[in-house]
This record gives sequence, structure tokens and C-alpha cells, in this order.
Amino acid sequence: MLPFSFSSRLTSKHLSGRSPSPLWTPSCLLLTLVVSNVFFIICYWRSRSDIAILTNALLAPQSSRLPPILRDPVTNEDRLLKVYIYDLPPRFNVDILRTNQDNLDVVPDKFEMGKDEWDCTKSIFSLEIKFPTLLKQSPFYTSNAEEADFFYVPVYSVCHLNLDLPIQVERSQRFHQELLDALRRRWPYWNRSMGRDHLFLSSMGLGRRLFPSSSGIQNAIFLSTNSDLSSASFNFWSDVAIPPFVDPLPASTIPVEDRPYHVSFVGAVKRHQPSYSNGVRQYMFDTFASHPRWKFVERNTNMSPDLRLQFIDVLQNSVFCLAPEGNYPFTPRLVESIFLGCIPVLLSDSLIHPFANSIQYSTFTVQLSPTVVPVLPVILDGLKDDEIAFKFENLKQVRSRFVYNVPPVQGDAFYQIMDELSRRRNYSRSTPKNDIQELPVRSFGRTMAGPPAVAHHSHGHSSDLISDTEEDIL
Repeated sequence: MLPFSFSSRLTSKHLSGRSPSPLWTPSCLLLTLVVSNVFFIICYWRSRSDIAILTNALLAPQSSRLPPILRDPVTNEDRLLKVYIYDLPPRFNVDILRTNQDNLDVVPDKFEMGKDEWDCTKSIFSLEIKFPTLLKQSPFYTSNAEEADFFYVPVYSVCHLNLDLPIQVERSQRFHQELLDALRRRWPYWNRSMGRDHLFLSSMGLGRRLFPSSSGIQNAIFLSTNSDLSSASFNFWSDVAIPPFVDPLPASTIPVEDRPYHVSFVGAVKRHQPSYSNGVRQYMFDTFASHPRWKFVERNTNMSPDLRLQFIDVLQNSVFCLAPEGNYPFTPRLVESIFLGCIPVLLSDSLIHPFANSIQYSTFTVQLSPTVVPVLPVILDGLKDDEIAFKFENLKQVRSRFVYNVPPVQGDAFYQIMDELSRRRNYSRSTPKNDIQELPVRSFGRTMAGPPAVAHHSHGHSSDLISDTEEDIL
């Protein structure tokens, strides 16, 4: 049977004897173009590795002239969110930290880690140590478990992980199984909700990967620095993407037009590991190191005081600061760039950004897929001066949202986390499930639009844990 439009025109021609009107009118062409584009977009976004970019776009509509802060943290609800902190046996936190502090002068020499990188209280993973104190100093804390909306489990997972290097996955999984067994035996709250109202902080972003797959941890909520949709360690529907703890750094006072570097990156490259960063960092160093006004500093050892000063100086003197993936999509470069007053260029297509519900990232960052790295100069050089000025002004406004103040202050990173948790009250109160299947670990690779081809790389396999130190993240 002929389509209706064709059959009606055919009938009209034979009955009237007049020539038919053109089949492709301007309105018909426009409608066809719109439909085809929608179909293309739907097909394109079905790729899981691209969900993050779409999600960030949907959570905060991408208009460059929207205000950078779309929503302030909720503090005036009918009943303020309340969080109870478990008083765990010392072997799950206090004893671990004591062992770490007693061995600060022993391990770093063997594993080429600086003392601050090894120190659980000072590294970029130190938020798991600091968060209970922040919570107790806030109005969200309660010592009455019966009035709590959530139950925080103050286990020092990363600090425990680094006690016996190289990292031993099975040892960590046994440790966390013992933790869950203790929660089930000593308190009624886990069993009451099957863990749906329980909070864990994943400061290295490994989250559920540190627990046995049969442990029942899938229901819990993770506050995670590595909100990677391609990994089974992050659950988009329940977990909260948070920034790592970074000491506030002095923002640059150098005018944009006087900054000597248009684009910069300081970080590890690891040319001996082709899969590191999916080959992105290696490609950038090999291709753009001699580019005019592009500054690259390779760092493959621990951050010495001199290199730290150089790092700060380079970022403060740059217009754009590249934030490519390392072993994981997570990198502290986003927060460091914001603090130092440099526009972050986020190169990931699987990472959900912290607080994307309330912060408009397009107003102060440049978000790109790693697949466009070969044309980075064209993209960044194409941004107009007024757009760059607009992003720089907004960097000042969002800075406070990434700072962990002690005690917490309205509008800082801690309050943002509480705001995100307030949105998950319904999740924690919904019917618990004890038959959730663990998400499959998805391996994926990307091929860049130019040589060399980006190596296939998995973010999910446990073998990746063997070399996950702060050096690998940076």
C-alpha cells in the first residue's frame, strides 16, 4: 500500500487533471530534518559511555548565560535531614589510622610516595577521615538513631587498602565483609532497610568493588569521588558524586590577557603504560607539547615541594587547564583548577560531575569527550573573549561549592552533599530489595580521531587496583 501522502496526491491528480503540488515542500523538509536529527541523537546517546555527558546536560540545561548556581542547598525544610554515625569497633577506623601514622617513615621509600601522599589525613583520599568530624559539627548530625534519615558508616576503607602495599583486593573484601557482618549483628538498622539508608564514603572511588559481590552492598548509598557510569562501583540512581578533599589554593590575580599560557597540564603520563588514561595523556604530550602558549609538565614521581610550587604557578598563569582521565575518570584537577582560577577542560564521557543538579558546569568549564582531543586547539582557540571572561567570572561564584569548611558553612561542599541526600530520602524509604544483581563490570575503549589509536582500557577489573595510589589518580 502506498503511503497516505503519495496515494492522496495520485488520486488528486487523476480526478482533477491538474499537476500535483511538489512532494517536498519547505515545511515537509523541515519536519523531515527535525525527525532525522532526533533519531540520530537517540541512537548516538544509547552508547553507555556517552550517558554522562547527556546526563550532565539534562541535569543543568546547557545555556552559557544561565547563572552558575541553579539551586542553593536546602536548609529550611519542615524537618532537617538527620544522619546518625555508627560507633564502629576501633579496628574498622581508629586502629587503621594509628597504624598508618606509625608507619609514615617506612613505606614511602619503597613505593616512591611522598609522606603527604601516604598520610591518610593529608592525601586527596583523606575525606573519609574528615567527614565524620564535619558531620558532627553540622546541624544534620543526630545521636538518636531512631530519628535518623540516614546511617553513616565511618570505615576507613582507603587507609586500610594502603596498609599493605601493593593493594590486595581479597584482603580488602574480607575486611569489608566483616564490617557488614558487624552491622547486621550489633544494630537493627541495616536489616530493617537492607542497607538502603546507609551511607559509605568512597574517597578513592572504588566503592562497591571493595566488597564481595554477594555481600548485599548494592542497596547502600555511596558518596563517591569517582562517579564513573562505566564502572559497577557507581550507581547513578542512588549514589552521590562528590568532590575530593583539596586544601583551598590561592586563586590567580593575573588578568586573563596577561597569562602566558593559553592551555596547560601538569600530571603523570606513564608512557610505559599505553592503557593509562586510554592513551589521551600520552597523545597530548606527544602532539601539543610544542604548541605555542601550551604548557605541559610531566610528573611521574611523587609531588615534591618544588614541583608543587611549579604546579600552582603553571595553573595560575593559564587560561585553560586540562583535566584528562588517569587510571579512572576521577581527577582532582577540576577542583584544583577552580581554586587556582583556571577554566577546567573536562575530558571524560563517562563521569557525572559533583552536584550537577545545582551547578551549571557549562558556565565555568569546557566539557569534551576524549575523542575530540586531536582538535583541542581548534576548539579552545574558537572560544570568544566574552565567553572566556564569562567563565572566569563564574569560577569565583562556584569556588565555595567545592570547599570543605571546618565547621561546615552554608553553601559549601558539605552542605551540597546534604542537599543531594535530601533528594534521596524517597530512595532510602522505598521497599528494600535483597535480590539485586550486581551490575556487570563494563570494559570499554575509545578510538581517537587521529593517530595514535587510544588503547582499550577497563576501569572495572579488580586487577586495576594493584597500582591505584594517589600518583595514579593525579
